[in-house]
Amino acid sequence: MDEASELVEVDRRPSREQSRERALVLEAAGVEYAHRDLGGEWVLLVRGRDAERARRELSSYTDESEAWPPPPPRARVVPTVGTSAALLWTLTLGTFWLLQSADAFGADWARLGRSQGSMIDGGEWWRAWTSLTLHADGPHVAGNLLFGSLFVGVASQYCGTGIAFLGAVTCGAAGNAVNAWLRAGTSTSLGASTAVFAALGLLVGAQARRRHPDGGRRF
Repeated sequence: MDEASELVEVDRRPSREQSRERALVLEAAGVEYAHRDLGGEWVLLVRGRDAERARRELSSYTDESEAWPPPPPRARVVPTVGTSAALLWTLTLGTFWLLQSADAFGADWARLGRSQGSMIDGGEWWRAWTSLTLHADGPHVAGNLLFGSLFVGVASQYCGTGIAFLGAVTCGAAGNAVNAWLRAGTSTSLGASTAVFAALGLLVGAQARRRHPDGGRRF
């Protein structure tokens, strides 16, 4: 910068490091500047014609710095969506329990749909799904209705009714299939418990994603 030019102070900092950081802002913007030590304080000087532009660049940098890092995005919670998912869960399990307890259509629902490891290994893979809709007794179905509607309903507020409901059911069925495989076909089960735990897992995952939108990566 021409020393003879009229210089205007645009910034003053107590340390050289702070002043140098802001000098880089001017440098990046193509504004010529001079750096001066005034005995304990560092100032940035620019030509008079560049002063307004320099102050604007520095002000913009300050605003951006104060706003970083951005706050985590707030989850979009829609109460009606949670209610819809909870009702869907309740109606599904409740309907199948009524059919099962009444031996509807003259069928033994528990025998036809239970998750039996040997049968799943033998190719009857659908049992991993149908067993989720069947229960041993009233308290069994009541517990899965209560906790399932709660977890699915809350999870749906973060990822939607379809993903929460189908995710819980699909992951629950997968749990039944893996259980049958790990126990070499000796397992037998009824109930939506695996789907309830799957819904809880979806809820925990959604909360973790909301708190760490970058996937939790740390460098």
